[in-house]
Amino acid sequence: MTAVEKALAEMKDGSAKRKAATFVLPENRFHKHARKRDELASRRAIKRQVKPDNALALIAQLPAPGDTLHAILRGDFVLGDALPPLLRAYGPCQHLRVSTLALSAKNAETIRGLITAGQVAKCTLICSHFFRAVDKLSTFHAVAAILSEIVTLKVCRCHAKVMLLANDRGDHLVFEGSGNLRSSDSLEQLSVFNDPELFAFHAAWMDEVESEPLLDARSTKPAPQPHPSHSSHSSHPIPEIKITPWSPEEAARRMEQAGLAIE
Repeated sequence: MTAVEKALAEMKDGSAKRKAATFVLPENRFHKHARKRDELASRRAIKRQVKPDNALALIAQLPAPGDTLHAILRGDFVLGDALPPLLRAYGPCQHLRVSTLALSAKNAETIRGLITAGQVAKCTLICSHFFRAVDKLSTFHAVAAILSEIVTLKVCRCHAKVMLLANDRGDHLVFEGSGNLRSSDSLEQLSVFNDPELFAFHAAWMDEVESEPLLDARSTKPAPQPHPSHSSHSSHPIPEIKITPWSPEEAARRMEQAGLAIE
C-alpha cells in the first residue's frame, strides 16, 4: 500500500467513527409544578369552617371594665360577624365607630341590619382611599350603596383597624388588631380593652375625621358606570354613586389644608 492509499484509508476509517450530527441534549426536558388536588380541597375545607358562630368564642372572653384581652385568632370567623352576637350580649350601642382598610358588601349588610333593628343608633365608618380606588366599580360601589344615607362613610389614607363600642352598662370596648372587617382564614392579632380613657382617645380622632367634609365618600362628579360583569353582592337596589377618586398626593394636600394630621 502506497502512502497515498494509506492516508485515504485512514480518512475513511475516521469518518466512520465520527458521530452523526445531533442536538446537544438527546431529548426535551420539562419541570411542571401544579397545585395538588388535595391542596385545593384543603383550602376549600378551611373556607367552609369560617362561620359567624365561631365569633362566640371571642365574645365569651371579652374583658370586664378595666381589663384587657390579647388574642391570636386562627381565622375561623370574620370580625364583622362578631357584631350581631356582641350587641346581643352587651346591649345596644349609641355610636359604633369603625376604621378599616376595607370591608365586604356582606359586612355592610350586617351593619345596615343592626341599624335598622335599633341595635346601633349611629355608625361612623372610616375606610382606605386604596379600597375606593381599587374597588370603586364593584365592592366599594356596593358598600357605599348599601350604607347610603344610614352610615357616615369617610375615605382617607387609612390603615388603622379600630372598632369602638360602648353600652349603657359602663362597658367601653376598644378593638385594636390586624384584621379588617372582611378578613378571615388567616392568623390575626387582636387586643380588646374595656377602658373609657382609651375609648375617648380613639373616639376623638375618629370624630375629627368624621367632621372633615373633604373626606366624604360622595362628591359632585359622577362615578364611572360598573361593567355588567361586576356583581354588587347586595339584595338592595344600587343607585348611582357619585365618587371622585383622589390620588394619594391630592388626598395628602387636602388633608394638610384642612389641618388634619393623619399618618
